[in-house]
Amino acid sequence: MEYDLLQQGRSLDDLGTEALSWRHLEVIVAHVPRTSALGRALGGEQADWGAAEYLLAGVLDALNSGNWQRGGGKGSKPKRVQRPGDKQKGETIGAGAIPIKDFDAWWDQAAETEANTDT
Repeated sequence: MEYDLLQQGRSLDDLGTEALSWRHLEVIVAHVPRTSALGRALGGEQADWGAAEYLLAGVLDALNSGNWQRGGGKGSKPKRVQRPGDKQKGETIGAGAIPIKDFDAWWDQAAETEANTDT
């Protein structure tokens, strides 16, 4: 956020003064572009992808598939353009259900850890 404020000629040192009220900071944060430093910090790699990038990736996928089909489907099928948030090949999230006793042990450990960090 500090970088975004500096880009506007403001500073966190100005916060709470007439130069940068808390209300102004709220408005700035609510409307920073997705490609701003704050937008990138919060959105990660998805900050670089807007509607145009997703549409272009879809067009490229369609063109590649169409050309592959017109070529008689020879060779390997074209790969889809990688998009932010897509799972990597071979990546799995979870492996199915876990026994309830294992879940209870995990849950109790997490609750105990949280209780210890609160003190």
